[in-house]
Amino acid sequence: MKKGTGKRSIFWFFIKMLLIFVVLDLLMIIFANLMAQSTLLYKYGQEMLIEMFYAIAILIVMLLFKNSYVFTDRKEKFWTSITLGLPMLVISIINFSVNIMNLSGFNLTSFVNVILYCFLIGIAEEFLCRGWLQNEFIERFSTTKKDVIKSIILASLVFGFMHIINVKSQPLFETILQIINATTLGILLGSIYYKTKNIWAVIFLHSFYDFALFLEEVNYVKDCSYGVATVPIQIVSTISILLISLLWVLSALYVINKIEFDDDRRLLKARNKTNNVLSASIVIVFILLLVPLEQLVPDYKDYKTCYTYNEMIDFEEYEIHFPNYKSYTIENVDSSYVENDEYSGMLDGNSYKYTFKLNDNKTINIENKMTGYEAQIEYVNIDKYVVLEYDDYYLLAFITPNSETTLYISSYIRKDSMSNDNTYLDNINSSFRSYKLPKIDEFGYITLGENEKYIYLVSEHQDRFVLIGRDLYLIKD
Repeated sequence: MKKGTGKRSIFWFFIKMLLIFVVLDLLMIIFANLMAQSTLLYKYGQEMLIEMFYAIAILIVMLLFKNSYVFTDRKEKFWTSITLGLPMLVISIINFSVNIMNLSGFNLTSFVNVILYCFLIGIAEEFLCRGWLQNEFIERFSTTKKDVIKSIILASLVFGFMHIINVKSQPLFETILQIINATTLGILLGSIYYKTKNIWAVIFLHSFYDFALFLEEVNYVKDCSYGVATVPIQIVSTISILLISLLWVLSALYVINKIEFDDDRRLLKARNKTNNVLSASIVIVFILLLVPLEQLVPDYKDYKTCYTYNEMIDFEEYEIHFPNYKSYTIENVDSSYVENDEYSGMLDGNSYKYTFKLNDNKTINIENKMTGYEAQIEYVNIDKYVVLEYDDYYLLAFITPNSETTLYISSYIRKDSMSNDNTYLDNINSSFRSYKLPKIDEFGYITLGENEKYIYLVSEHQDRFVLIGRDLYLIKD
């Protein structure tokens, strides 16, 4: 080695490493900011983050149970494996095509979020139910045809009942149908995985299927929800789920019938004959699925509600106010009747003073300070409220946040018809109209000009809404 070469090498190595770490540090900062924007401000961001931690936890479990072979083992190539789930792939492509054509507008970040979210769902649930549970069941039973089918069904039951958690955000009836569909879909995915040992193929099939469904709601400010299912709706929905579940089961039997088990003594000719019957059955069920049964039920279209809003361009000049008061007083008092600010007993037609108070139990009381009479608004779990004064009336607005937020509005208190009669305040409960919104983080009003005041709301994903008259608008940037 020449004199000084080692020192120069160490110096340039240090400079190179330093530059690499600076670049990596900058990339991590950029990535962290992008992730923060994606998870906090756009659709499915928080769900994506939760699913990411879930996937990491499943990976750790698989490594602890020495199931890492799942990541690399495969009997069939990726595309060959996917063709075994052809019915599932076709259903996914149909849903994708319909939903992509019905998209109004395009939000790139929300679109990327839903892709990552569905991919992480596929990774977490397939590693858990197929890569770990199904393999564990098979190892504890045997590789006979009967025990393999038993293992696939048990892992699929776990997969199906994982969806019972959705009952907190949708009706029980819808949840039961979802469990049935997920269980039978799991049987198909489990069969494909056992035949191919290609976990990445079933992850793709699962992820693409979910993505095609989630795509319908990616541009809605809030996901679609369901109302009360009438008997005709229950019948149609049940028939549809049973048909698609039958499609998954028949497809799974087709895949299983192509597997050569040691204890299966049937000749190749007999297996081919069985698969011909299964293929014909799959085609028949698929055709039946294309029949629009929901059109036979007149109120079916009202059963599913997807929250859409009118859109308007952002305002040029405005002021935003987010009041957070516990009490608010409105008054219309004739000054000739006021003596030392004592209003008691002043029951003249022009003398009124109402105080709104947000109680600790999340209810609002309205007290008539002139009479001492107090009425309570019937709604509970009130988070915030706003009172706006206009030339002729007062607008009362409040929100009740649950899994979604409901905005309640009343313009009942009009200046030309205010009364000190006790029944006047009692009747305010019947005057409210409501609007369904995604979860609202900020609630107040926006001021345009001198006296243009409108209710203003900001969702957890930073979507902004303004109420103008009776119409709710989504403000576009």
